[in-house]
Amino acid sequence: MGRLRLATDRCSAHQPQRRLLLAAGAGLSLLGFAPAALPQNAAHPNTLTIVHEDDKNLVFQFSLNVPQVLHQLLAPATPFPAFLQAHAAMSPVTWDAVLQKAKAQLSAIGVLTLPGGKPLRLQSWQWPDSEGIAQSLKAQALMLQMPEASRPHLDPVPVLARLQTQKSIYQAQLQLPTALHPIEVSIKNDKFWLTSQIPLAMVNLQ
Repeated sequence: MGRLRLATDRCSAHQPQRRLLLAAGAGLSLLGFAPAALPQNAAHPNTLTIVHEDDKNLVFQFSLNVPQVLHQLLAPATPFPAFLQAHAAMSPVTWDAVLQKAKAQLSAIGVLTLPGGKPLRLQSWQWPDSEGIAQSLKAQALMLQMPEASRPHLDPVPVLARLQTQKSIYQAQLQLPTALHPIEVSIKNDKFWLTSQIPLAMVNLQ
């Protein structure tokens, strides 16, 4: 809890450096290396940039490794190659239903908690079309059949969501769905990781 309090102490002018120390102590790196929890063959970790449009509106700009995220949402106990093969072979109708289920799971989880309030859910999600996501699963399945040393990587997929509140948003607790872990979060000049070991952080949105 001492480390968590350090991560949530926003009063110091050296807060970004403190977050770097916290991340290093947790075995994560903010210097261009993926955290230890990320699979070695995943070139693009999940990232999130939070843009404060005004006091009551935030935009969440995700860049996601969609096959990995869907695997964690839908069938985390199934080996990744088997998950890809099963879902890539689905009919368009079945795939649309499965994808809607995954999106609903993700959007049902509250991510931002204002002081004294309940977790707020993101709204107005914007995803690529279902066929494009299906193609990414098929491409990932093919790539896993290649030698790891020469294996290409999928580009991350942009996904947008918004959050609007009745009160002004200045400071809140951020806790993202575990299917997105590990994820690198950027807010203004601050940058940190959320993982299963460090699942939440107080963030200053001013």
